[in-house]
Amino acid sequence: MKNCATVVTVLVLCATCGCNSSRAVTAPPTMPSSTTPASTASARTINVGEEVSGTMEDHGAKDNYDLTASSAGTLVVRLDWSMAQGRLDLWFGGRLVSQDNSPIVARLTVEAGQQYRLSVADAAAWDYDAFHLRYVMTTALE
Repeated sequence: MKNCATVVTVLVLCATCGCNSSRAVTAPPTMPSSTTPASTASARTINVGEEVSGTMEDHGAKDNYDLTASSAGTLVVRLDWSMAQGRLDLWFGGRLVSQDNSPIVARLTVEAGQQYRLSVADAAAWDYDAFHLRYVMTTALE
């Protein structure tokens, strides 16, 4: 009889709290993304062989570049910066290329006429210190 009273008490508490097992489970509300997808973020158009320099001023920043392959082959991207200033990541062909050291050198097989997104990003977006990091990115087609 004691067990029956305990079960009844729990059921009453659940009913008054809205803990109903027949309630449909719903997914939590989605939060708006704080970052713009790479496909829609603004980007500067660059050419193969062009040397690009930039400066990161804010933690969490990302500079996007669009490059159209002039011919099929292997696109080589080199990203140089001073490690004493901070860390950078290179996004290339939709993938993160991170080597934790400068320079980062990445290679990707490309098709003629296809556009590729290159992104240089702060690799320590969670930091709050002063941030002023200059970088140079070069591209070549082999």
